[in-house]
Amino acid sequence: MKNEIDVLTLAEQVKTVPEGAIYDVRMRADLLANPQRIPGAQWRDPEQVDRWAAEFSKGQAVVVYDLTGGPVSRTVAEHLRQKGIEARHLTGGLATWLAWAASQPRQG
Repeated sequence: MKNEIDVLTLAEQVKTVPEGAIYDVRMRADLLANPQRIPGAQWRDPEQVDRWAAEFSKGQAVVVYDLTGGPVSRTVAEHLRQKGIEARHLTGGLATWLAWAASQPRQG
């Protein structure tokens, strides 16, 4: 399994991904500064990963993202993988997702 997922792959998966498979792991200050999220994503405090990692089943597939695809999401994903969870982090993070979403034609 790759440790990363790109924005185009995630955009396709968002349409069919079960609830509880995408996690916003930005630091609280980053979340408060910009509360936008990827559709269906739930926020989890990256500083409490030990506490909430127990919610997942071994082998469960999840995607985590931070603001830029940097060390926060990479560290959380690695921690989850060590617990047997198929965790990937979003390349480029929320910033890349928002740029991609802004480039998409509006529907409706």
